[in-house]
Amino acid sequence: MGRALALALLAASLAGPGVAQAARIGVDPARFSMAYLRSDQTGWVWAAGIEQILRYNGLVVRQEAIAKHIYGNGLDGKTSTHFGDAEAINKTFKDWKDGAVDEAGRHFKAAAIYWPGFPTPRVIQAELSAGRPILAFLKYPEDKQYLSGSANIVPGDMVIIDAGDYAPDADGTPKFNSIEIRDPQVTWKDPKNAGFVTLTPLEFKKRVIEYWTVQVSR
Repeated sequence: MGRALALALLAASLAGPGVAQAARIGVDPARFSMAYLRSDQTGWVWAAGIEQILRYNGLVVRQEAIAKHIYGNGLDGKTSTHFGDAEAINKTFKDWKDGAVDEAGRHFKAAAIYWPGFPTPRVIQAELSAGRPILAFLKYPEDKQYLSGSANIVPGDMVIIDAGDYAPDADGTPKFNSIEIRDPQVTWKDPKNAGFVTLTPLEFKKRVIEYWTVQVSR
């Protein structure tokens, strides 16, 4: 018996039964169009996140069009810049639920369910296993907070939850060691990092305020 095989068998025997190996779960990164993972207007981060999820599904609806659909144009003829909120995102997907058309004339349907709080490990595992990235609102870290000008506005970014590393507990519940997100705001400020941010489970729970599970069909 070779040394490598013997060591592997020894490690397995020491680990004992029921000890699961760590695994990575995530959507296919090649299906994201990194060139368009950006936010042209800081107030359009929510629309940039929606645009990127559609691009992941092979569709092109630009953030400008999404923002204009919700907020329209101002007196200067330019699409209004807003940070967006849950109502804006919910309205966008509600309008697409029965069907819409992208820039290339492709018909699609898109629906989203809004959830307050952070997605549980089982939700993350289920959505990513099904190939569905999750849209979420993530407040800024405590050391990067600033006064938003309104007590009702929490400063933060709309992000996409796309991957994570986990190992199942004894009862099969996934226990995440890290969670990966893509942040259009990060890409806009620092394109070379392509928006990738890795969070610990504790930071993830502290910062995620709300999220949307999204289903797109063509």
